[in-house]
Amino acid sequence: MMSRNLWVAAHVLFVALRPSTGSDAVPTSERHMAATRRLEAIASIAELEADVTDASCRLLQVDAREASKAKFLKSAIAKAISPAITDALPDPDAPASPPTKKKSKVILMLLEMVPVCGPIGLDRFYLGCTNTALAKLTVCLCTCLVGGLVWGLIDAIIVVLNCLSRKQSINSLGLEAEFDEDETEPAFYLACIAVVVQLLCLCFCTGWRYMGSKQAPKEDTVIIGAPAGAHLISSAR
Repeated sequence: MMSRNLWVAAHVLFVALRPSTGSDAVPTSERHMAATRRLEAIASIAELEADVTDASCRLLQVDAREASKAKFLKSAIAKAISPAITDALPDPDAPASPPTKKKSKVILMLLEMVPVCGPIGLDRFYLGCTNTALAKLTVCLCTCLVGGLVWGLIDAIIVVLNCLSRKQSINSLGLEAEFDEDETEPAFYLACIAVVVQLLCLCFCTGWRYMGSKQAPKEDTVIIGAPAGAHLISSAR
C-alpha cells in the first residue's frame, strides 16, 4: 500500500512539473496547486493507513497477551485439578474388591419364625454378623435364656418389619446384609403369615386363660360358729 502511494505521488509530481503544450495548456500555478492538493490527500491517506496499521498491531499485541494469559490460566487450572482427578479415578492396578454375597431373605424369615433359632443367635450367624451373634449367645446362656428371648424378640420384630416394607437390605442393631431381589415378595408373605400366627396364638392363649378362670370350682366356705355340716350346705348352694 505504501509503495502504491509513493508511485501515485511521483506520478502527480511528474504531471505537475511536465511542461504543457497545445491549446488546452493549463497554467503552471494551477497545476502546482492541483498537485499540492493531491499530495496532501495522499499524505492524509498515508497517515490514516499508518494509524490503522498501528491500531492493528496494538490489537494483535493485546490478543497475544490475552492468549498468553488464557494459556497460563488453563495450564494452572489443569495442574490444580489433575491431582484431584487422579485421586478420584480408580486405580487400575488395585485388586478388585470381591462382590458382596447376598443372603436369602426367606431363610432369615424362617429362622425368625422358629422359636429356638432367635435366642441363640442363629439368625445373626447366618447373616455373617459373628461378633453380635456370639454376644447374643453369651447373653442367652448367662441369663438362662431370658436375655436371649428378649434379644431374639427384638431381632424378630426388626426382621418382620423389614420384610413387610419389602426392602432389599437391612442395617439395624448390627443386622447388616443385602438380599436377592427375587426373594422380597416371598419374605413379605412369610412375614404376614408370622404376624397372623402370632395374633392367633395370643388370642388362643388369652381365651384359654379366660375360660379356665371361669370354669374353676368355687372353694368351700366355712362359717365360724356355725353348726356342723353347715359348710356342706353352703357348698351345695
